[in-house]
Amino acid sequence: MKTIKQLMSNLGVVVNAETTFETLIELMDQQNISAILIANETEKDTIIGIVTESDLRNVNDNCLNANGLMSTQLYYINIDDSIPNAAKIMLNNQVKHLLVKDNDKVVGILSSTDLLRWIANQSSNDQYVLFFV
Repeated sequence: MKTIKQLMSNLGVVVNAETTFETLIELMDQQNISAILIANETEKDTIIGIVTESDLRNVNDNCLNANGLMSTQLYYINIDDSIPNAAKIMLNNQVKHLLVKDNDKVVGILSSTDLLRWIANQSSNDQYVLFFV
């Protein structure tokens, strides 16, 4: 069975908390992504939040920046973990993105779209295993 490492995306776009609402929208559109990670200003390798498409949908004030939009409750999965475990974490926490860690360092992101893409490419036997593990 494939692991998270084989399905995840690279970190993609990482910005700081001062990034504007307009810039966040432009980056998501240009990169065709559904989430942007927010890094600590002084420690660029430290992810402090995530802004998703859902976070941007209900915004009325275009002056907001990532700091006012981001979710700070982050969910993680290990790079060598299983796909069914990732699905369980997403379902149990009602989130669409997991940060992927390798030895306590965030190395990528796994989205629900990544999982759906994997499911769509599986044989019917593999799908049965995924849904009933």
